[in-house]
Amino acid sequence: MLTKYEKDFLKKIPLTKIAHVEPFNPKAKKMGEKIVEKLTSLFPNLDILFMGSTPLEISGKNDIDIYVLSPKEDFNKYLPVLEEAFGKAKSIHETFVEWEFTKNNFEVEVYLTEPPEQQIKIFNILKSDKKLLREYENIKKSYNGKSYREYQRAKYEFYHRILPTDARDFLGKVVEVIMDRPLRSKHPKHGFEYEANYGYIPNTKSPDGEELDAYYLGTDKPLKRAKGICIAVIHRTNDDDDKLVIVPKGVRLTDEEIDKQTRFQEQWFEHEIIRK
Repeated sequence: MLTKYEKDFLKKIPLTKIAHVEPFNPKAKKMGEKIVEKLTSLFPNLDILFMGSTPLEISGKNDIDIYVLSPKEDFNKYLPVLEEAFGKAKSIHETFVEWEFTKNNFEVEVYLTEPPEQQIKIFNILKSDKKLLREYENIKKSYNGKSYREYQRAKYEFYHRILPTDARDFLGKVVEVIMDRPLRSKHPKHGFEYEANYGYIPNTKSPDGEELDAYYLGTDKPLKRAKGICIAVIHRTNDDDDKLVIVPKGVRLTDEEIDKQTRFQEQWFEHEIIRK
């Protein structure tokens, strides 16, 4: 499922624009590394990231995308130095400033920006997983000479497939839960009894690589699968494995009631309950 920002961005891409995907050029990576060295010498206390297809050494545009990370309230501190190095900024926004230029026939984009968390996650996943990296490269290559809008859509869909699902995105939404641990069943390893229906949301991915887990509360019957509304997220602060809290339509529970009904398992974890 694409975000509203992604859908809006796709609409802005002209239908006539064509994707051009070229083999990786090592010279582009060397040029990017030189720019990073220059920026590191200018800002030794800031994180400088070189991301995109070029540092991953895969097919693409052989463009150079570099990110200078800073809180937005400090942008004015670094802006004059960057303008002296790269000229006047192409555009200035609330959360980032952009420079765009060509160097040795390579397109370069430099951003003074707050950390682009999603892009960083995607880059690190691809950098550490060669199989996914090759799959991503093959997707890019398959759109060479085709619609740039569809090329970008395919990339967005790939990103969503490899990124862990954010549990908070489900707050207030109707979802279906498949119960692999129904009410009063036993935990296969630890032997405790499930005092609530417990299962997972199909076609999701949690940080541990499995589907996103969910408690289905508000019923006293064991269930195999059921639809309901996500009223809360149990965010584990000492474990990267958030849980959805799903209830039948019309059921309302306080935080205290959620804590009580999930204590049989959540007592072992520090957590907080997040609402919309």
